[in-house]
Amino acid sequence: MLLYKTTYQTQREKDKPVKTHSIWNGSAKDAGSSRKKIRQTYGYIPNSVQSSKIIVPTDKPSLLKFLNSDFFIHIV
Repeated sequence: MLLYKTTYQTQREKDKPVKTHSIWNGSAKDAGSSRKKIRQTYGYIPNSVQSSKIIVPTDKPSLLKFLNSDFFIHIV
């Protein structure tokens, strides 16, 4: 299964730290719509809105291995 993770950064006030957010999408079209909506709604730090393709295994043993892996922990 292929999912798209869109990450972006926002900064509400100049003296506050930057916050990183994530949205998961099921298709490239949805990921593109999310990027567009993020840029229009929140503004953004240049080049901070990015989408990544993530291949998620669908068989039970591989899925459990993926969910328990360090890779999944870092992308959540």
